[in-house]
Amino acid sequence: MFAVIASVHNILRRRHDVLDALLLSAIGVFLVSHFRPSLLLSPTHATGGDMPSHYYSLVYLKEKLLPHFRISGWTQSNYAGFPILENYFPVPFLIMVALSWVLPLTAAFKLGTVLGIWLLPFGAYLGLRAMRLEFPIPILGAIASLLFIFLESNSMWGGNTLSTLAGEFAYSYALVLTLVWIGTFYAGISSNKSVLLNSFLLACIGLCHGYPLLFCLALSSTFLLDRENYSRNFSYLAQVYALSFLLMGFWIVPLLARLPWTTAYDFSWPAQSLKVIYPVILWPAMLLAGVAYGRTPRRPWLYFLAAQACGWLLYGVAPKMGVVDIRFLPFVQITLCLMAAIGLTWLIRRLKGQGVALLMVLLGSFWWVGKNVQQLPSWIAWNYTGFEGKSLWPVFAKINDLVKGSVEDPRVVYEHSGRHNALGTVRAWECLPVFSGRSTLEHAYFQASPSAPFVFYVQSEISQETSCPFADYGCTTPDLDRAAGHLRLFNIKELIVISDAVKSAIRQNMNYQPVARVDPYEVYALTGPHHYVEPLVNQPALWTGGHWKQTAYTWFRNSRLNDVHLVFPTRLREADAAIFPLRSGDLLQIVRQTLPPAEPVLSERVSDAEITFETRSLHHPHLVKVSYHPGWKVEGADRIYLVSPAFMLVYPTAHRVRLYFARSTADYAGMALTLLGLGLAAWAWKRRRNQAWNLPRNSWVRRIWIGALMLAGLLWVYLISGALKARLSDPNTLIAKGVKFRDKKHWDQAESYFLRVINRNPVSGLAEHAQNYLATVKYLRGDWQAGLAEYGRLIQRFPEGPHTAEAYYHIAFCYENLHRPAERAKTVQLLLREFPHTPWAKYARDRWREAR
Repeated sequence: MFAVIASVHNILRRRHDVLDALLLSAIGVFLVSHFRPSLLLSPTHATGGDMPSHYYSLVYLKEKLLPHFRISGWTQSNYAGFPILENYFPVPFLIMVALSWVLPLTAAFKLGTVLGIWLLPFGAYLGLRAMRLEFPIPILGAIASLLFIFLESNSMWGGNTLSTLAGEFAYSYALVLTLVWIGTFYAGISSNKSVLLNSFLLACIGLCHGYPLLFCLALSSTFLLDRENYSRNFSYLAQVYALSFLLMGFWIVPLLARLPWTTAYDFSWPAQSLKVIYPVILWPAMLLAGVAYGRTPRRPWLYFLAAQACGWLLYGVAPKMGVVDIRFLPFVQITLCLMAAIGLTWLIRRLKGQGVALLMVLLGSFWWVGKNVQQLPSWIAWNYTGFEGKSLWPVFAKINDLVKGSVEDPRVVYEHSGRHNALGTVRAWECLPVFSGRSTLEHAYFQASPSAPFVFYVQSEISQETSCPFADYGCTTPDLDRAAGHLRLFNIKELIVISDAVKSAIRQNMNYQPVARVDPYEVYALTGPHHYVEPLVNQPALWTGGHWKQTAYTWFRNSRLNDVHLVFPTRLREADAAIFPLRSGDLLQIVRQTLPPAEPVLSERVSDAEITFETRSLHHPHLVKVSYHPGWKVEGADRIYLVSPAFMLVYPTAHRVRLYFARSTADYAGMALTLLGLGLAAWAWKRRRNQAWNLPRNSWVRRIWIGALMLAGLLWVYLISGALKARLSDPNTLIAKGVKFRDKKHWDQAESYFLRVINRNPVSGLAEHAQNYLATVKYLRGDWQAGLAEYGRLIQRFPEGPHTAEAYYHIAFCYENLHRPAERAKTVQLLLREFPHTPWAKYARDRWREAR
C-alpha cells in the first residue's frame, strides 16, 4: 500500500517538475525576447544612466588587476585617482570576466548587465522550492516576479529592469541570490542544517551589493523573537554570520578599514506617493497577497510579512544608518509577489485542471506586463545600440581621438550638461579613460574618494548646469577665472564645453586657448605648466582644528586661501613638529610664509599604481596631485602627508622619489580571514558538519539571549528614533518651514529653522542657502545692524558662493539705512568690481548714482 502511494507521489512530482520546467522555459524566453540578443551581442559600448561608467571597472579588472591576482587596486582614471572596486562590488564583474572568455568584452559586459534580470524568476522559484512549499507555489512565485521585474514606477531603486538599465545591475545579482537565500535560510534554521550553504550565499550577496545584505541580516534577526527556539536560532545565526564574514574578509575588511577615506552619500530620497511604491502593475499581487491571509501554509506567509516589515523598517532607519533609504523598498515589492503566489495557489487548487490554470496565469501575466510596459523597449534599444549607435558618435569619437593619450598626460575635464545625453548618457565623458586613455575627474562612484566633493565643486565653476550630488557640500556658480586655479591644482589641461554661456565666457578668458571646435562642442587648453608633482611656494600649515573634510572644503571654496596648503594630521610624530613650524586652527588666521625658491621637478612618471619624480630640492614640500589613500607608500621620502584639498605631500630625502600603491595590513588581514573561513568550511564539509552547533539550553544561555535581544531592541529604538529625528530635521524640510514662516512674517520662528540647518553642517550648500535666508529675515524686519552681521557671515563662510553678490548688494542697502554713505559706496564699488555681470550689479547701477 505504502509502495503504491509512494509511486503515485513520485509520478505526480515528476509531472509537476516537467510542468515547472516548461513554464520556467517560457518565462526565460519571454524575458530574453524583450532584450533583443542581437543588440546584446553586438560589439558596441553600452550607454544609459550610470551603465557606461561601470565598463571601465570591468576593463581594469580584467587587464590590470586579475593578472596581478587582485580584485581591487588604484586607478588614476577619475577623481584624481581612487581605489577601484574597493568600494564597489566585485562578483558581477568577475562573472563578466568569465563571460569574456567566450565573448568580446563589450558583449560580455552587456550580457552581464541583464543576467540578474533573467535569473530573477529562477531565484524566486528556487527559494520557494527550498522552503519546501508545495506545487504550484514555487512556479507561481516565479510568474509573479515578472510584475516586479517590469514595473516602471522607478528607475533608480534597484532590482527592476529600468533600475538595472540605469546601472544598478549589481543590485539585480544580489536580489537573485537574496530570493534563493530567503528560502534556504528559512529551511536551514527550521531544521538546524545548511549552515555552509547559507553562509556562502550570504557572503556572495554581500559581494554583489550591500543593501540586500543589510536586508538579509534584518530578516534573519527576526528568528531571535522565537522564544521557543531562541538558543538554537541564536547559535545558528552566529555561525552563519561569522562564516559569511570570514568568507567576505578579503574585500569587506579593507572596505571597513578605509571608510574614513570615502565620502558619505546618505541623502533621503522620499517616494512621491504610495502609488510609486505600489504601482498599478503590482495591484494583482497586492490583492492575491491579501487572499493568502490566514490560508495554509500560514508560516511562510508570516515570514514574507516579516520581510515586508523589515523592508519598511530599513527604509525608515536608513538616514540614521548613513545609507540611501529608497534602496530598501524593492524588498517590499518583491516579497509582495511571493506572498501573492500563496494566495493564487489557494484559488487554483479550487479549480479542476491545474495545468491549464497555470498556463492561463502565465499568459495572463504576459498580457498584464505588456499592458503596463511603456518605456522599456526604448530604454533597451537606447542602452544596447551603444555609443556607436548615437547620432553624435562621430563627434564623440573625434574629440576622444583629439585628446588621446595616457594617464601620464594631464587630466581632461568637461562641462556638465544634460545635452550630453545625446551621446548616450549625461555621463558619457566619464568614459574618457576607455575611449581616449586620458584621466578625468567625475565618476558614478560618488563615495569612492575623499576628492569627490572638490571634483563636483569644480564642475559647478565651469558648468551652466550642475549636479552637486552631495547634500553636505555646497557648490557655486560658473566662474572661469576662479576655476582656472582649481583646474591647475587638479592638473587639468583640456576643457570640453558645450553651453553657449560657457563658450562665450571662455572665448574672452586669457587662461584658456582654443584647441578645436567639433559642434556642438568646443575644446580649450588651460595655459601654463602642467605637472602632477610640484614644489610648494608657501610653507604649508599644520591644521589643529579637527574636522578635516569640512575644513578642506571650506579652504577649497575660498580661492584666497589656496596658496597655503593645510596638512591634516593622520599619524603625527614628535619629529613632525619641526617639519611644520606653521600651525593653525582658524582659517582666518592662516599665516603666509614664503619658502626658499625651489626648482621644478626634473622629471615625473605617472602610472596607475606608481608615481616617480626626480628633484634637486631636498627636504622641500612637494605636492602630489593625486588623492590621498593609506595604501600609498613612498621611497625617497620619510612619509606621505594628507594635504588640502585631499592630496599627498612629501618631503624628499633623496633626489628620486617613488610612490607606489601596495597592499596594506587591512588587505592581508582580510585575506587571512577568508582563508580561515575557507578552511573551516572545508573541515566542516569533510566532517559532514552541515548542522549548526547547538548551545546548551541553560540559565547562562538564557541570560545571553535576553541580553542580546535587549541590545538589539535598544539598537533598533536608537535607529528608529534617530531616523525619525533625521527625517523631521531634514534640511530641505527645515528650510521650507522657515520660508513659510518668513512669508507670514513670523520672524523668530523662521530664524530658528534656518539656524538649525546652519548648525547641522556649516559648510553644506543647504547651510549656505539657510544663511542667506537668515540674513534676509534680518533685512526684511528692518534690523539693519543684524543684517550686516549675517550677510557678513555669509560672505566669510562662502566667499565665492552663489549668494555672495546678493549679499554685497544687501550690505550696501543696510549701510544706506544706517546712514553710512561711505561704507555703502565702498561696498557698491566692490560689488561692481568683483561681480560686474550679475543681476545684483545691475540693480546697484539702477539704484545708486555712484554705481553708474
